[in-house]
Amino acid sequence: MILMTFYTQRFLFLAAFGWIAMPGLAQDPCDTAPVFASGPTLVCSGSSSTYTVIEEPGVAFYVWSIGNTFYPPSLDPFIEFEWNTPANEQLCVFAFCTDGSETPQNCIDIEVYAIDVIDPEPRLVCAPDTFGANAPGEYLIHLVTPEGCDSIITLTVTLFPEGPVDLGTIYLCEGDQWELNGDIYADPGSYTVEDYLPFSPWCYREMTFRIEPISASLVSIQSIPAKQKTALPKLVPAGIPPGLTPEFTWTGPNGYVSTQMSIHPPAEGEYCLEIRFPFQSDPVQSCSIHLCQVVDFPEPPETNDTPGEADPDGSDGMKPWIYPQPASDQFCIAWPQADLHNATWTLYNRWGSLVQQGSLDHGCAALVPPAPDVYALVLVLENGTVWSTPLTVQ
Repeated sequence: MILMTFYTQRFLFLAAFGWIAMPGLAQDPCDTAPVFASGPTLVCSGSSSTYTVIEEPGVAFYVWSIGNTFYPPSLDPFIEFEWNTPANEQLCVFAFCTDGSETPQNCIDIEVYAIDVIDPEPRLVCAPDTFGANAPGEYLIHLVTPEGCDSIITLTVTLFPEGPVDLGTIYLCEGDQWELNGDIYADPGSYTVEDYLPFSPWCYREMTFRIEPISASLVSIQSIPAKQKTALPKLVPAGIPPGLTPEFTWTGPNGYVSTQMSIHPPAEGEYCLEIRFPFQSDPVQSCSIHLCQVVDFPEPPETNDTPGEADPDGSDGMKPWIYPQPASDQFCIAWPQADLHNATWTLYNRWGSLVQQGSLDHGCAALVPPAPDVYALVLVLENGTVWSTPLTVQ
């Protein structure tokens, strides 16, 4: 402790200045605590203040402290402090005397006043406004408190848009509600409300919005037919309200389940879609829509093949066609009057590179689904006949 240093070195310090009491010499009285003569007890954070005590005879030096912080001894009866924290403090002082004694300590309470900082977020104003800023931009504000503390703050100002605002359609689940400016809305219908600026009651705008319940009438399943017999049809949910991101769950025959927005049905049968919509507030009763659609694959095309009579396209009944194998990743080939025994197939990409190859099993081939694109499928029969066709993978 700094005071211990003062005590242990007191006589050396006083002797060096010739202040040690000597027998038979008259000494000045020094037995009362220093008395504060000047200095504020209410200060501004970030400011500095000077404090003075009444100088008494017989004082060698003064020791000042703020809280538990002691400052070096001072020969002068005054000191200057800078208040860098907004916390209230206690300023104390005592004196060492020329006779080797010390005075009691005297303290005063200091209240440190902190300036309230304005929210740095942009301020919306309506011209004219009581704030005094009737145009957008940056403003320098000089704040002065009754205590005499001041500060300069930069405030960014933007103008309040007074024109009508259309908030669009708010879709709500049954039992759900929507909050706007502290008011609750739940019933379907169209609304027009006035939006006031909190600190400018004459500055307002009209806001319109509509509330619609989420129901099955909002959404339908759109079936997109395959462009080729080698591609699967596609089921897409249509009519999803904009701005909503629901969850999708498809179920179908043979245990089919998918959580994608749209699917390619791998087999004939009924496919059902459950759509779960997000809630505007929490908690609320679950909100979902159930839709189903039956998928039928197209029948094989009829052939005009007649013994001894050529077809109009010149194929003479020898043109093959491809169709998907239900509930699998296989495609099958129907080729009238062709022997598919020991036939092989090869799949090339659009740059002519080999992708996959294999042999036919009862007219069908196991195809590992490649990336969506257009490929060339080449079929080679056992007798050497070669046939190729584009294969679209979606």
